[in-house]
Amino acid sequence: MAYSGNFSYREEANGNLSTMLWSMRDPSAASIYAAGWSFAPVDVEFYNQFQANDARRATTFILPQSQSVSYTPGYQDSKIFPNKWAALKVNNSAKGNVALNYPNHFIAIRFSDILLMAAELQLLHGGSAGKAQQYFEKVAKRPRPSDYVPPVVSLDVIYEERDLELALEGVRYWDLMRRGNAYAQSKIDINRGEPFISKFNVGANGLLPIPDQR
Repeated sequence: MAYSGNFSYREEANGNLSTMLWSMRDPSAASIYAAGWSFAPVDVEFYNQFQANDARRATTFILPQSQSVSYTPGYQDSKIFPNKWAALKVNNSAKGNVALNYPNHFIAIRFSDILLMAAELQLLHGGSAGKAQQYFEKVAKRPRPSDYVPPVVSLDVIYEERDLELALEGVRYWDLMRRGNAYAQSKIDINRGEPFISKFNVGANGLLPIPDQR
């Protein structure tokens, strides 16, 4: 999910509102899930970037069918939903607006993000390749089997790991922008036929609009 320049409340959502926007519509009554609105389902190609033995796959995604959970398909339904933003019945609030009181708060930063940024900086600014490898491996080894052999670290390797580690946390767009508009456009421009079309807004240089009201 990356911002394409066509700004709307759905693309700006994070924290509590994200839980409702991105959770499945009308899940089975017997399931653990509360009803959401089914916006921004996960791209199957992104799901397939995760290896089956990567522990992050199960913590990042929900596949309702694998849990025998039925739901009402929404627009662009891919049968995959974000687990990090799942609306759970156990978290339904007895006070205020239920839709705005889930405890899935906006993720500002995580230690794994810091480690991967440190690895990136070591490579970009003439630092130690050894330190970059060390920082990278602290993140890459944690969710994988004990026999995992880390690749030699490079910028591409770091960015691929960031995609996996920080999936669906609102980080990827800025990772793409950090490598320049042309690179961002090469990753965001997708045309697999309606409704799976995404286009980078070159005219806006990837910038978000200035709000015209509070």
